[in-house]
Amino acid sequence: MSEFDFSQKKGKSKSKSKSKSKSKSKSKKGSSTQRRRVTTTNQTNHFDNNMNNMATVINNSDKTNFNAIIRECVKNKELKEIHKFPKPPVFATKEEYENSFTSIEQFSKKFSPSDLKTIDTIVFNENNDGFFAGAIAYHALREVGAQIKHIVMIKPSGSYKPERDFERGLSVLFVDIDFSKFTLEYLLKYCKYMIVIDDHQPKIKHPNFYSSYIESKRRNDHAACACTWKFFYPKEKVPTVIQYIDSSDSKLFLPWISYGSMFTEALGFRYTHRRDPKIRAKIASGEVFEDFWKIIQQSNVNDLITFGNYYFEVTEDLKNQIAINAQIRDFQGYKVGVLNYRSPALTKKIGRQICTNLAGKIDFAVLWAWEYNVNGYGITMIDDHKQTKVDLHELGEKLKKIGGHFKGGGGHQHVYNLYWSRNEKTDIWDLFEKQLV
Repeated sequence: MSEFDFSQKKGKSKSKSKSKSKSKSKSKKGSSTQRRRVTTTNQTNHFDNNMNNMATVINNSDKTNFNAIIRECVKNKELKEIHKFPKPPVFATKEEYENSFTSIEQFSKKFSPSDLKTIDTIVFNENNDGFFAGAIAYHALREVGAQIKHIVMIKPSGSYKPERDFERGLSVLFVDIDFSKFTLEYLLKYCKYMIVIDDHQPKIKHPNFYSSYIESKRRNDHAACACTWKFFYPKEKVPTVIQYIDSSDSKLFLPWISYGSMFTEALGFRYTHRRDPKIRAKIASGEVFEDFWKIIQQSNVNDLITFGNYYFEVTEDLKNQIAINAQIRDFQGYKVGVLNYRSPALTKKIGRQICTNLAGKIDFAVLWAWEYNVNGYGITMIDDHKQTKVDLHELGEKLKKIGGHFKGGGGHQHVYNLYWSRNEKTDIWDLFEKQLV
């Protein structure tokens, strides 16, 4: 596969007497770049013009547009934040940040536009990072003429079956997806070839399997959406919106990012956590990615930060109301704060609040609930991200094998999501009443 560059041509012509045919050839090669540049610039200008005309929209509307009012109020405000990061920033300056994508830029050179044009399926993770990585990929692939047949939103698990979503022989791009070895081997029998852009180490090597993480040689500090941007647009700076997600997802603590938690709060509640009936159709058609592409073009995110501030107030109050109900119990040799509760938007927050409420009395928190759609218990183990007594990933991997649920589990040292079976051999109470590991 040959080198490609979607952003700009290198160098100037060495001779003024170049033939017309070569000039036409250069023009043709640069056409994709030019179209992409015009698209991003025009969309950014379009957004800025909309912001400038917001007052007119507000005054002429028959219905109160609260979003427009807030955008008009905060568009030119400087939102100051006193940073109190738990760790030093991974990148101290914007220049250092922009120069840290060498590995993904090298990875992109393996594929020409004609190679990428053959991609017909995008599979993405159902979180902020995954949605925006998918939107970038969708936009860039359509620019090179790819015909996207399938767009699949999933939650990574150890038992993903592609036949539920698409037929055999497809060329698939996976973004922000971490699969088990078993699943990857199954997928490779099913797909023509796979490209994976992700910040996790894959568990397999195969001639038809291309991984950005393998190419980075474990030197990748970025979230999937930032890597996806640099994969398709290596010479373009990472957009502000993507920098916010990258800093939050990869814990970069970028010093020029303000109110990152409020920003991600707004994205979650307004976009990525939505599960209304219409969202599935918008995902399958690609329409949702068009919406996300417009968000990516925003250079001013004051509106999203402001929206997120109010969401944050609500979730903080709910978190405290719920976490107070946790009780201390024994769990596989450890003291835990346990609560029969799980919710996509609140579970982690409540788990960390439990750790705060019971600090010094417990090792970590356990939240669980029966999930009818998988016929098993969903369990989240989470700590305060500081303790070193127990590696939750190691504990979770052991329990996963014992429980034997088909969805398995996954996570890292400080957070692990486990599925547990209920049958003649196992039940949820075994985890609290028996020493299994």
